[in-house]
This record gives sequence, C-alpha cells and structure tokens, in this order.
Amino acid sequence: GGGDGQFYQHMLDAGKVSVLYYHELPLWNAFQCGGVPLWDNPQGLVASPIAFALIGVSAAKTLVAWYVVHAATGFFGTWCLARLDLGLGRTASFAAAAMYAFGVAHATQYGGGHTALAPFLFGPLCLYVWRRAEARMDYAVCLGFLYALMFYNGGVYPIPFITVLLASETLTRFWPPRRVALVLKAGAIATLVFVVLSAARLFPVIDQLAHHKRTLDIETDYVHWQTLQDMYLDRAHSWRIDGQSYVWPEYAAYIGILGVALAGVGVAHMQR
Repeated sequence: GGGDGQFYQHMLDAGKVSVLYYHELPLWNAFQCGGVPLWDNPQGLVASPIAFALIGVSAAKTLVAWYVVHAATGFFGTWCLARLDLGLGRTASFAAAAMYAFGVAHATQYGGGHTALAPFLFGPLCLYVWRRAEARMDYAVCLGFLYALMFYNGGVYPIPFITVLLASETLTRFWPPRRVALVLKAGAIATLVFVVLSAARLFPVIDQLAHHKRTLDIETDYVHWQTLQDMYLDRAHSWRIDGQSYVWPEYAAYIGILGVALAGVGVAHMQR
C-alpha cells in the first residue's frame, strides 16, 4: 500500500527482525526515528497470529496474505449471516458475500495503506455469532475470540464501530423482557473471553495510552448529504471534494444503482 502502508510494512519488518535476529518479542522499533512502540502500539500488527505465522517471509508477502485472510473472513462471515441466519438463497448469499468482501470501500482504504482497518471485514461474522449467542453460549465465546483476534490485528478502530453495530442490533432483541437476561449473559461471557485472550496486548496498550497523550486538532469534518450520495453511486470522482477535509479514497464506497436496487429488492422480499 501507498501512504500509511509504508509505515505498516516497516513495522512488520521490524517485528520480523526482532524475532529472527535478536530472538526477542517485537516490543520496540529502535530503528525508527526516535524509536516507536510495536507491541503496545494500538494499531500494531506485530502481535497478530498472521504476522507470527508468516515470520519467515517478507513483509510485502505478509501484507498480501493479510488482505487475503481478512477478505476471506469477510466473505465467510457475510455468507453465514445471509445464508444461515437470514435464510437467503445460495445466489443471494453469494452476491452479498462478494459485494462485502470485495467492496470498493475496502479496496480504497487498504490501497491507501490503512492496513489496521482490515479487521472491519470481521463485522458480518461478529454480527452472525452475536445473534446466535443468545441461544448458545459457545457463540458468545466465539465472539470474544473474534474481538481478541481483531485487537491483536491492530483493530482499535474496527472494534468500537463493530460494537456500535452489535449494540444497535441488540436493541431489536430486548423484547420480550425474558430475552434481556440471555443477551446480557452472552455479552458478559464474550467480554470476559476477550479480556482474557487479549490481555497480553490489551493492558500494555492501555498503559501506553495512559502515559502518552496524543495532541490532535479538533475534528470539524462531517459528511455532507451530497457526499453521502456520491460515496455509493459515483464510480469516479475528483481527488478533492468540495466541503470535505479528506480525499476521495477516504469516502469511496461505490455500490452503484444496480447494487442499491438489489438491496432494496432483498429488503422488500424479506419484509413479505
């Protein structure tokens, strides 16, 4: 990836050097200007099981595998949600899985180097197991495992957004009241599993954030209605967007008229 992607590739290289040449956990990159944290970097990749599984290959090849594994997870999760939970047919489930896993939004983000945003592809699978967790607590354990894996994969941004998605869906299952206890129990189990499995990185990251305050300008950007329409319907757009702070790849999520129409037909069909 370009842009920020160079930093992530350098991060992976530093992690490989730490393990292979110095026989140490990849905690710190002393060769970056001023030195930077690796293990306790909130968006760090070096603790990921993918990074350790591919410790002997180049950082570039590791990133190729990184995106393939995440895209496959997005496809599998969307298929499970569509086919096994919502009861769609094979063709519709395949279309939904392909549109999500290979969607423009992912390509534009990761092509620009936002490597640590790849765990957003875990969203549909998290939603699927969470909807099942009310009836079977082993699905709650699975959700905790997925959250821990996202955290080891540097998903400090995907985790809160996916949590908002799950919380919004949960509101639809708070009636009748007898379901509330089951949902809360599943949430407690998933949280406990997440904390236990991610503790080796979770607490170092918390310590890092507690001792180093990042100075950020006040965020004033928000998506205009025209931009929201363009995001999903414009196949091509200028690099800059009037009235927006960021460049087009930060917003692009093309689905197209056909995709929107198919989604509308699907929703209408399910309502019947």
